[in-house]
Amino acid sequence: MSIMISAKEWNRIQFHFNELCDLQPDQQQTILATLNLESRLRNELVRLLAVDSSDRALERMAINVHQIAESLRSHGLVGETVGAYRIVRRLGAGGMGEVYLAERCDGQFDVQVAIKFLSSPGVRKRELFKREQQALARLSHPGIARIFDAGEHPRLGAYLVMEYVEGEPINKAALRPGVSWRSVLSWLADAAEAVAYAHQNMVLHRDLKPDHVCITPEGSLKILDFGVAGLLSEEADSNTVTQQAGFTPRYAAPEQILFQPATTRTDVYALGVILYELMTDGLNPFGENIDRMTELKLKDFRQPLPRQTPLGSSRRRDLDAIIFRSLAREPEARYGSTDELAADLRRLLDNQAVSARTPGLMEFIWRWANRHPLSSVTLFLCTCMVLTSIGIVIEYAHKAETERDIAVQEADQSRAASKSLAGLIAHFAFVQQYDSQYFSRDLLAIGQASLESELNSAPEARSYIELVLAQSLLNLERYADAMALVATEPVTSSQWVRIERDLLRARLYWLNGNPGAMLAYLNGLDVSKMTFKDRARLENLRATGLIILGDTEAATASAIRAKHMADRSEEGFEAFVEAENLLAVIASNKGDYAVAQTKLEALLELTHTRLGYRNMASVEVMHNLAQLAYKRDDLELSYYYYSQVAELSEELFGVMSRHYFLAKQGLFRVYWDLGDAEAAEAVLVRLLSTIEAVSGTEAPAWQSTADQLRQLHMTLGRESGLTCAPQEAGPFSVVKHFFDQCRMH
Repeated sequence: MSIMISAKEWNRIQFHFNELCDLQPDQQQTILATLNLESRLRNELVRLLAVDSSDRALERMAINVHQIAESLRSHGLVGETVGAYRIVRRLGAGGMGEVYLAERCDGQFDVQVAIKFLSSPGVRKRELFKREQQALARLSHPGIARIFDAGEHPRLGAYLVMEYVEGEPINKAALRPGVSWRSVLSWLADAAEAVAYAHQNMVLHRDLKPDHVCITPEGSLKILDFGVAGLLSEEADSNTVTQQAGFTPRYAAPEQILFQPATTRTDVYALGVILYELMTDGLNPFGENIDRMTELKLKDFRQPLPRQTPLGSSRRRDLDAIIFRSLAREPEARYGSTDELAADLRRLLDNQAVSARTPGLMEFIWRWANRHPLSSVTLFLCTCMVLTSIGIVIEYAHKAETERDIAVQEADQSRAASKSLAGLIAHFAFVQQYDSQYFSRDLLAIGQASLESELNSAPEARSYIELVLAQSLLNLERYADAMALVATEPVTSSQWVRIERDLLRARLYWLNGNPGAMLAYLNGLDVSKMTFKDRARLENLRATGLIILGDTEAATASAIRAKHMADRSEEGFEAFVEAENLLAVIASNKGDYAVAQTKLEALLELTHTRLGYRNMASVEVMHNLAQLAYKRDDLELSYYYYSQVAELSEELFGVMSRHYFLAKQGLFRVYWDLGDAEAAEAVLVRLLSTIEAVSGTEAPAWQSTADQLRQLHMTLGRESGLTCAPQEAGPFSVVKHFFDQCRMH
């Protein structure tokens, strides 16, 4: 029966094992009696010590094994006849024995084979050798090396005659010139199907690794070495088989590490590790340190694929999901069979949806909108289509004669509306270069008007569309208008929509210049129904408000909670980056500039590795690096980072984004401190003309920049000619005040 042991419990067992393993058995028993351990943990420790004792006996036998091997070679096996075969040369040695290349010598036909001799007469190895013979005898598959014969040589001992496979391990074959990622995935799918065939014949491999997956010069695949394979027969004692069989720690599943029974999903795990390594040029998802690797496996940690994998973004996410599922700690969470893994790899190759990842339409739309803030406003043209479809649904519902007809018609119309919406989103993603802020404002006006005229009788749809409208208004810096849409309690059964509205409303309190109200609102939210990812976002908002209000200790605690709550998803990674950013801000505000610099530089490298160079997370980190360099009077470095932020912000979010505005403001300050008043003035003039062309002279950003330019002209003794309206505590004045206080995000 499998014993479920947590990572923390495993660490306790490992600690006591390290203390006891080098002692004599009687000393071990004395100390064991004094340990304060639960019975199940004590039993696991005793079992490990017993296995270790057996392994030490095997180590003593290793000298004899080596001597036997040397004796075999000293007898000059080349030319020796074994059955109908003559030995040609030695191919190598493994845990089970020596392997030689041989050829048929009875004249019936010419064939080369591999002959494996049992390396020692020990009972355990002879039993495993016999098991391999039985296992391979069951298998006849083009992807598995076949067994031709077996026997007992009077001097050399037991042997197997197997198919000789000329080729190289799959990890080396993947490096051949011209081998594409498609070829690698196809090989892995072939391997998974071959292993599935073995499983169907009641055979486990249990030691799959690149050396056991051979690729021939022609590009075909062969699975080698079932030396530790276990038969899935009812007669076999699975616990005994698992404990006695060997495995390679780098590719071992958690149940093997804990000496628990292996299943077909154990081979799924090994294939998942191989797949990850092949797609990352040999990187292991758990690192290279064996002890740390074991700890991470038992903690169910799975490193996502690096951003630089050769697949496109959607395929990379699919492959990430396939690997994530294959490497689950609990066997029940993995693929049910290697056949299922192979099927998902085939779907990935055909650019079809994989079973490991099935995002919903609303989640897809929301993610797309957050990645393309300005382009997302075009969703409101689609909103008109949705509103029209909803109106049609309602009209049909009133005309329907029975309740059943109503349900059918509503479902059909909703599916049609969703299909139209998805199609329009895809279309506008390709034509986003035609977007303009004027067009965005017109669409927003249409969307807001439609809420009042057409959605009063559809509260579920209204709640969602209000959320999308509010997010787009936030992207356009129209915080008050956005707050008006989410300030009331939504009428919706969707927990996701409620949580997104709550977090957006909290953020808007801050952006509207009221961090105290944001904290009060966050404190009143029910977090029991939030995911850890959503709670991480909430804690980041809380930390932001506390930083502004000067409560450093509480802000640090919130940011640390957010960091530990963030999961490994894309949104979870963004929450992790934001938490690290906030901790760097706190360090900078305390004067720990070196700590802040180290954190931010490491974080920038991490975001580049995970997300690439052009993304929101990298922009935020570089923005903080620019402000930190400014505080440290490293104006050249500050100029470099501000320039990068301005360029990327304009490309990703447009000239009306907060990051673009603050980057230009930062460049102005850098130029001014460098004594280049002409360049400082040019930055403000260009920023002012850009804002005017897009949003007009009434925009808060234009008013704020014009006021700054007028003050610059007064300092230089010039007449500005600019008229500025009195500034209220709008979004840009709040940001400017925060910038003046700590010069960091």
